[in-house]
Order: sequence, then C-alpha cells, then structure tokens
Amino acid sequence: MLGLTGAFATACVERSEELSAAQRERVRSQVSTVATHPTHPLDIAFGDSVELIGYDVSEETWSRGTDLTITWHWKVLAPVGDDYRLFTHIEARGMDTLNHDGDGAVRSLYPPSRWQAGEYIRDEQRVHLPANWAPNEATFYLGFWRGGERLPVRRGPQDGDNRARPVSLRVTGGEAAQVGPPRMPELVASRALNTITIDGDLHDTGWLAAPWSQPFVQTLNGAPARFEARARVVYDDANLYVAFQVTDRDLSSPHRNHDDHLWEQDCVEVFLDPDGDGRNYFEIQVSPRGVTFDTRYDSRRQPQPFGHVDWESQAEVAVGLQGTLDDEQVDEGYHAELRIPFAALATGTPPVTPPTPGVTWRMNFYVMEKSAQGQDAAGWSPVLVPDFHATDRFGRVTFRDLPGTQRADPARPSMEATAQELELRGRAVREVAEEAEAVDRPAPGERVPRP
Repeated sequence: MLGLTGAFATACVERSEELSAAQRERVRSQVSTVATHPTHPLDIAFGDSVELIGYDVSEETWSRGTDLTITWHWKVLAPVGDDYRLFTHIEARGMDTLNHDGDGAVRSLYPPSRWQAGEYIRDEQRVHLPANWAPNEATFYLGFWRGGERLPVRRGPQDGDNRARPVSLRVTGGEAAQVGPPRMPELVASRALNTITIDGDLHDTGWLAAPWSQPFVQTLNGAPARFEARARVVYDDANLYVAFQVTDRDLSSPHRNHDDHLWEQDCVEVFLDPDGDGRNYFEIQVSPRGVTFDTRYDSRRQPQPFGHVDWESQAEVAVGLQGTLDDEQVDEGYHAELRIPFAALATGTPPVTPPTPGVTWRMNFYVMEKSAQGQDAAGWSPVLVPDFHATDRFGRVTFRDLPGTQRADPARPSMEATAQELELRGRAVREVAEEAEAVDRPAPGERVPRP
C-alpha cells in the first residue's frame, strides 16, 4: 500500500482538515503504487491520463431488488485535470438511467482531479437494482466529466459519446415487469399550401395543413417529457420544412459558429434516414441563436467522432424567441423553422431522391435543454437507449398531397393565393388534418403521454 504521507499531502492538503481520521484511512486503503489485479481484466483508456484495467463484482448475476458491490480498478498515467469527476450510469432498453456518479469513498473523498501519476485506485461502489427492473440485463457505462465535456475514450468499448462500456450483467429473480416498447409514432407531411418564409414565426399559410406531432417524450422510456416540445413537417418540390415549438424557461445559447457543438446547450435536432436502412443518414441542429450544426453518417455514428461534418445541409433557418438569451429573466421558449433542400441530401450511398406522395421517410426530432440542474432531452420517438442515433426507433413520416392543391414554384412566392382560394380548400385541409391527427392518436386503451 502507498505510504500516503507524500501523495495525500500534495493531492489533498486543502481537504485534510475536512476528513476525519477514519475517512483518511478509508481513502488510503483504496490507493496504492503497487499494481492491482482485478478478477475481470479490462483495457480501456481515457485520454492519455487514465486506464480502466478491470473490475471485481460481488455477484456475477444481479437479482432484482438487491444490492451488489462493484470495484473499478484504475491506473493513473498522468494527472487527469482540474474539476474532472467520475460518472457511472446503469442502463437497459426502456428503463430510466440509474445514476451513481458520486457514490463511493474514492469519488467523494479522493476525486480524479486529485489523482497522481503512478497510482492504482480501487473505486468501490455499492449499487441497488430496482425490483421492477424489466430487462434481463443491466449495462454499466463509465467516464470522466467536467461541465459539458467528457474525457475521450481512446481505447476500448464505448457508446460513441465517450462513455466506456465495461460490463453488462445478467439480471435474474423477482417478477420482471411485462412491458413492451412504446409504439413508433407516425406523422403526415402535407404539401405546403403556399410558399413558406423562413422567419421563425410559423404563421405562414404554407403551414396550415401541417398537423403537429404528439408531445415529445423522454427518449429512454417514452414517459412524458419534463418540458413541452413538438414538431411539424411540410414539403414542396424542392424542400423539406420542419418547425419546432419548444417551452424553455431559461434560454441559453453561447455557441456562435457554424458546426459548434450545439448539443451541449439548448438546441433542436432533426435526424433524417429517408430509406430507413440506418445508412447514409443526416443530422441537423439549430440553436436558439440560429446557429447550425450539420453532418452526415455512412452508418450508425460512422465515421467517428461526428460523421462527415464537412457535409453542408444548405439549410435556411430562423428562430423566434419568447424571451431573451443568456440572461436571468424567466423565458417562455422558442420556435425554430428550417428549410432543407432535397438537393443537399442527394449524396452518399445510396443518394436520396425527393419524396413523392405516399412515400414514408424515417425521421426523429429531439430537443436538448440546458438548465442549472443539468441537461435534459426530449424526443418525438423514444429510442429507448442512450443514443439518439438508434435509427431503428425513428418515427415514420408519410408524404402526401392535399386534394385540389397545385404545385407552385417553390422558388417564387405564389402571389395568386387569396383568402377565397384558402376558404375553398378549407374543407380539404380540415379533412387531412383530422386524418393525420388520427394517425398520431394512440389506440384505444393506450396511455397518452401528456405535456
């Protein structure tokens, strides 16, 4: 064991008065300069600073409603950096994440920001599995976080979001709840009634035939989201149009440059997988400031880390704010409006062709919301895993024409549109809207997520 007089004095001198003798002794028992030998060896590297060399676990299978002890073995190669902390997430499809970020003596008394090169750390955690845990497995995700960033996983299994995936345990015992995945939502994308001006206002007559989606839900389990959000879609010969309506009490948007990492703060996200095969799909984000991020992927999260960021969606976007960015006043939210040219999607393998009436595309829509309590997310179709790129869970958007509508030149506003013409088409519009809402309405007896 480490003679911690030197290391503890340099790393923890400012904490020494806060720790009791028992606490100091407990930390000393977890830190050594002699290599440890975990029963389950691993080789996972975080940046150039730390390696996860294995773990010990009290039970190889985990019974519902019980605790187990798992000990992570860390090898410190270099100082991790100021303010970094560990996180542990336990997840399975359709279940809320179990968060054990600060659990354990090491994490509370000797966090990673104090670790010294040459140390071996035994990071012991005792975790509880709820009795109603339905799946037959529980997957652990580990990593290091500081504010909105994570230490990169340089080697070893991970989820693509810098969360290492060291182990999945089989779950047994008890009565597993019989739950099925939430249904896949559907939406109608009607042809725009008129030319749409991208101004973030959403009052153009071109949107009149577009039904709103069902309220967004929590992405991991389909439960009602903790804030209100919804989307709608229309199209013309040349463009796809997407609109968002988001409730946000604290509008925050520090990013100012195209392709900044908007997902770290408030933003809306559009994912398009037109043929639904999980290949050649597109991601477009818009912040409340109107800044954009766009990229294209050959397959799920490939190429790493963020796809073909050099791809340009050519999207025209605008945001209408109900509040003020980056101040202390309470806000109401924002609208985001996007025009995405089909021509920009005609790339990759296979290239995308513009939709025709009756064709269905796979899409998903998300909102990221940053607050003092942390970051929250909501989506149209719950993907049931901690990865927005689960294309098999994208919702279905079907394109259709309105009865009696004409195809106007999408590049030129239709000056002939009049109130009388809109009135004559009103019945058709109402019929389509009612039909679309019926498609998105839960079946009898199905629970309705409420905003």
